[in-house]
Amino acid sequence: MKHERLLYMGNLSGLDDSDRADLVLRMNQLLVGQYHVGGVSEEIESLSIHFVGKLKSQQQGHSQASDSIKVKGGLIESDEEVQINLKSFRAVSAREGGGAWMVHQVIEQLGLVSFLQAQQDLSTRDLEYMLLNLQGRLLNPVSERATALWAEEQSSSKSLLSQVHQVYEKRLHQAAWNWWDRHEEVEDYLYERLDSLLDFGESRFLYDLTNTYFEGRMLGSSLAQRGRSKERRSDAPLVSTGLLTNESGFIRRSHFYAGNVSEPGTLEQVYEFLEGTGGIVTDAGIGTRANIEQLASRGIPYMSVVREGFTAYEVDFEQGQYFTHKTSNGQQYGLWLQYRTHTFEIGQKSYTDYLIFVKSEAKQAKEDGIVQKQKARFIEGLQAIGSSLEKPRGHKTIARVHQRLGRLKTKNSRVAKAFDIHTTDDGKNITSLTWKYDPKGEQRNGSYIIRRSEPVDDILQAWKDYIALTKIEAVNRCCKTDLNMRPVYHHNDRTIQAHLFLTLLACTIVHFIRHQLAEANIHWSWKEIVRIMNTQKVIASEFTNKNKDWFLLSNWSYPEAKAKQIYDALKLEYQPYSGFFFKLTKDDP
Repeated sequence: MKHERLLYMGNLSGLDDSDRADLVLRMNQLLVGQYHVGGVSEEIESLSIHFVGKLKSQQQGHSQASDSIKVKGGLIESDEEVQINLKSFRAVSAREGGGAWMVHQVIEQLGLVSFLQAQQDLSTRDLEYMLLNLQGRLLNPVSERATALWAEEQSSSKSLLSQVHQVYEKRLHQAAWNWWDRHEEVEDYLYERLDSLLDFGESRFLYDLTNTYFEGRMLGSSLAQRGRSKERRSDAPLVSTGLLTNESGFIRRSHFYAGNVSEPGTLEQVYEFLEGTGGIVTDAGIGTRANIEQLASRGIPYMSVVREGFTAYEVDFEQGQYFTHKTSNGQQYGLWLQYRTHTFEIGQKSYTDYLIFVKSEAKQAKEDGIVQKQKARFIEGLQAIGSSLEKPRGHKTIARVHQRLGRLKTKNSRVAKAFDIHTTDDGKNITSLTWKYDPKGEQRNGSYIIRRSEPVDDILQAWKDYIALTKIEAVNRCCKTDLNMRPVYHHNDRTIQAHLFLTLLACTIVHFIRHQLAEANIHWSWKEIVRIMNTQKVIASEFTNKNKDWFLLSNWSYPEAKAKQIYDALKLEYQPYSGFFFKLTKDDP
């Protein structure tokens, strides 16, 4: 069994109960590297440094417990020179520092610390656990159990706090619930704060519904339901997330739904945010006729891909306008655009909107790839069904074969009509299966229609207004890829919603950071930003001098060139403090 060495502190008769509580708190802070935290008297600070310095010396294997030992220490604030015995110098520990310090400053810059401090039901420790859990989601997005290990063994995040001295998994779970319990207030406050910093103006809003999958059967959750997975994980329970963002991709409101929710109905939740704004941009999943009519009757400007079939309109794109569009990654493709005025009635009232007809080379190329994959899968499926007819125990009954054909058509809908399938039977079993393929039946043309409530003055700009919807796709991609929103391992609805909301909150902070970096022409991914910032370390070192004095020094390494570039672009400080030292000197006899 390992025995910890004890440190005798005397009876401390000169301290009252309040002073003793302050002493214990400050010693705990110093033991976990919370050096920059102030607020105690000089006497308490001096006593804390005295006892912690001796204890740290013992922990490093030095015998410095005698009362004849004097301990000096504190933040390094002078140019005092110290001689070093180079042979005695060694690094004791090194922790990731830059990432934690960057997001710590940004969180304060966004006012989230002040917002939480105003919450009457939160203690300082509750608040700091909430900040620690948010930092974990930003820098090392894993489970609460793994986050606790990360904070204890790898990161310097804990050293930037004051009340959290040892991290517990249960408290991190509670912290996530604390975020969720005030999620609407957080979103309102943060959006207004971002607006004050970035000046959003009266922009349009973007709305989209996505989903993510779970691991396990999820019997204890009403949200986890099977549905159509946008990640092709229909084999797993899903939960849906509705996001309303502005045109810059900053989240205005989020809602969570069951995985099998009907997409169009979720728009009801965001009407209150759209009144008196620049309107809404959404995709065909939301842009039903009923929703368009609801928006029109409310006087809310709208833009959406129509769900009605393209074949209802005869459009000769050769008569339209041709443009070349250059994407953010430097690729180019052509598109043809036309528009027409469209009238419709709601009750006894007539309305006018505009249909923009789009034919895109990029969409055509994407559809070509989808069609080729579906064609190959369809043929492979037909061959499997055909070979089953020849096997003694193969599936041959008429009902079973047609069931398999139906599933094959459903999964490969873009080419299903291109296959002309013939079967023969003996009244009970299918005896033969043949097919022909006609490319004219393929569903692809690279075309779609945008329905827009506002007049079209510049048709290219009108189309660009619609493709701003890709900003919300970038938000979803950040959550799922950079911040590990998926898969979900939680098993009850409150914890699920807390996990999802914390990820969205982290995503907003990521988006704010990358938005500022982009203005400085820095376009690294979030994972690359974290990697670069974590090259800055918090290093603890020990050494002695010729007088046999013992020193323990905690320093922040100076940021390397790329990390400094990020700090400068975000207008942040390089380090919370230059260093902290303990010096133990033995009195002369």
